[in-house]
Formats: sequence, structure tokens, C-alpha cells
Amino acid sequence: MTRVDDPRALVLPERTRLLHIGSPKTGTTALQNAMSRLRPQLLEQGVRYPGTTLHHQYGASVLLGRKSPAWGGTLPPHEWWDDLQAEIDAETERRVLVSYEMICQGDLPAVQRFADALGERTHAVLVVRSFGTLLPSMWQQRVKMGLSQPLTGFLREALADLDEVRIRYSDAFHRSDGLHLVERWARVLGPENVTVVVLDPARRSLLFDAFEGLLDLPSGLLDTAPSDGHRANRSMSRAEAELVRHLNELTLGERRAPKPEHRRLVWQGAVDRMLKTHEPTRAEGRVAIPRWALEPCQEAGRRLAEVVRAQGVRVHGDLDVLSAPVPVLEETGPPERDLFPVDAAAQALIGMFAGALGRPVTMRPVETRLDADHPLALIGHAGAVPGAPAAAVAPPGSGTGSSGSVPADGPAARAEALAAASTRDLARAVARRATRAPRRAARRVRRRLRREP
Repeated sequence: MTRVDDPRALVLPERTRLLHIGSPKTGTTALQNAMSRLRPQLLEQGVRYPGTTLHHQYGASVLLGRKSPAWGGTLPPHEWWDDLQAEIDAETERRVLVSYEMICQGDLPAVQRFADALGERTHAVLVVRSFGTLLPSMWQQRVKMGLSQPLTGFLREALADLDEVRIRYSDAFHRSDGLHLVERWARVLGPENVTVVVLDPARRSLLFDAFEGLLDLPSGLLDTAPSDGHRANRSMSRAEAELVRHLNELTLGERRAPKPEHRRLVWQGAVDRMLKTHEPTRAEGRVAIPRWALEPCQEAGRRLAEVVRAQGVRVHGDLDVLSAPVPVLEETGPPERDLFPVDAAAQALIGMFAGALGRPVTMRPVETRLDADHPLALIGHAGAVPGAPAAAVAPPGSGTGSSGSVPADGPAARAEALAAASTRDLARAVARRATRAPRRAARRVRRRLRREP
């Protein structure tokens, strides 16, 4: 192992093809957001971030042989990589950065395909973090995408074998080919062409500092990129995560919404909107490992550090951080009766409507008259939130509900009723909207077909 403490000493030769292989949930979205939004500035500084999208998922998935619901669950067309490689090969002066966090899932043949395609100037960079913070973050990401499994079950699966931490649908640390992640890349590229960056919660700037060092960028440049909650892929609060998990349980479980509709309405609709517009409070809680999982996570971190040291690769950061204690959640039960922020539920529902309509939805102030299909009016309908006090919300058509003028105390009463409801109650209310949307769309199509000659 070669430890490099000064990020400026990480600088790679000009014309290097820097391949950022992951791992997931290590600041990848924030980094990719900065790189994609600063493309013109990067070119001026001698770095090309090819393409026009956030990251290089499509091209890299060709070499990975990766199927995804994003392109119909089939293998991607080879043209996606051909287009990316053409831009890389055309760059004869600058360093090039290719970034996709799922590349780390590739087996030995996949690693060889990347090495062959990018050539002898390839250098791989892997970012790792403590399993005690990585696993809750991975669970949140899977919940956004439809997982309904509670955190405890997710952790028990992941930590069953501490030599091979298994993360459902994101298996960066697999040993299907008998090799560890770092060992695989060091064998193909050579240890001198692999850099491991270890995130440290005490050094928030470490990730950007490392990439600015690798690419010889001015210090602080990446921090100038604009961002928002979704592009930065912020963590959900415990209350937000439980709302979405219950929603998954209802829509993909008992109500059986089609997965493409769930992806569009819940993940890309409700969750995206909530992350962009809702600011979590401390009262909503945080997602963290329970106390029983701390020691297994620390042991898994120690074993990962040993593998990295044994490979002789470059390391930026302190490998001991991988086995350091992390904050734990003393309570292990779900926050079933926690008060849930009304604003987050409203934003999630508005996002779901936007997904159904295929366009943005602007929320009007609640002090005005509310149409029957207004998101806040729908939340306020009597019975829309099971468990909310019936007297607190007026029924439709009563003159004080969604189709009439909201009285002076209407928003406050509605907020009180919603705050008294459990996370599951709110999830059921949103789930009804999610499962009705595909049926409404189908009815509209049938009506159009009947009108056609």
C-alpha cells in the first residue's frame, strides 16, 4: 500500500483515462453533479467529462453486460459504448473522467473489457466508506427504488458473511470470481494504477479534494457547481424513509401496481419531489444501524482495510476509519406513530401527480379555493388518511372541504389531523393515488379509441 496524504500528490499524467468505478453511496451523485454541470470549466482546465448526461451509466453498462428496467430489462445496445468511446478516443490532450458507480460490480472479465477498451493509460479510482454508514444509506436507496424490507432484515442479509458483505441489487463486494473488488482491479491494471479514497466524516471536503488532486483541478472548483437535494441525492429522514417503505409495501405488495408505474409515480415522482422541496427536521429522526449491527460492521471494515493494504494500491485517507465506531439507533422498532411532516406528504403527492401527468405541477397556496383534484384537497378529504380524526377534516361538498372555501382554521385543523396520523396511514393515502393513476390512464386511452372512427 502507498499512502498519499496530500491530495495534490495524487495528480495523474496528462491524457490519463480516469475510471471512477464507485462504490455506490459514497458521494457519487454529488461528484457527478459537479462534473456534469462544470463541463465547460473542466475543458478549460484540461479535463473532459464526456457526454451530456449526469454520469456514464449507459455506455458503461454495455461493458458490464448489465440489464436494467431503465432500458426494458434487456442488454444495452453496443452503440451506447461506441458513442462514448468515440469521444474518449478523440481527446488527445486532456485527461478524461468516466464515472459510473456500478462499474465496481463487474467481475474479472468485465474489468478486462474496460482495460482493453480504454487502453494503457487507464487508472481506476474506488471510493469506500464505513459499512456502519454505507449500509443504512444503501437501504435508503433501495427503498427509493421499491424495497419494502425493513432495515433490520436488510442488515442481517448484508452481514451474514463479513468477508463478502452482500448488498441486495448492488453487490460491489462480491467474490463470484474468487477475487475481492480491489484485488480484481489491481490484477488487471496493476496496483500503481488503482487509487482507493477512504471517506472520513470528519473531513467533508475529502472527496472533492481527492478528485481535484487526481485531475489537477484548481482547489475548490467542484464546490462551485449548483446543486439541489435530488441532484446531491440527499439522505432521507427516518420518517421519510418509513413513509416510502410503507408506500412500496402497499403499492408493490397488496395493491400490485406495475413496476414501471411505481418507478414513474413513486421513485421519479413522489420521492424526487420530496427530496427536492422538503427540508427534514431533527424531529423526523435519522436512519442509522441498530446497536447489534455495530460490531459486525466494524469487523467487515477491518477486513476490507486488510485487503486494500495487501494489494499495494495507492490510498488517500485513513483506512482505520473503516472500522471506527459510528452513531447507532438505540430504538429498533419502526416509528409507526411518529408525527410525520405534512409538507413532506404533500410534496410527495404533488410529485406523484407530476409523474402521472408527465409534467411539473405547481402547488398553489392553501389559503385559496381548492379544486377537487388539488393535491392538498385530496389529502384533506375525509377518510383519505385512515386514522385521522374525522371531525378535523370536512367532507367534500360541505362548503369547507376541497370544493368550497377553506375556513380560517381549515389549514390548521387539516395539519393537526394529518400530524396525528401514523406513517402507515399516510402511506395508504398516497398509495391509493398511485394505484388509481394507471387505471385512470387506461380508461382515457379506451375512451380515445372508442371516439376514433
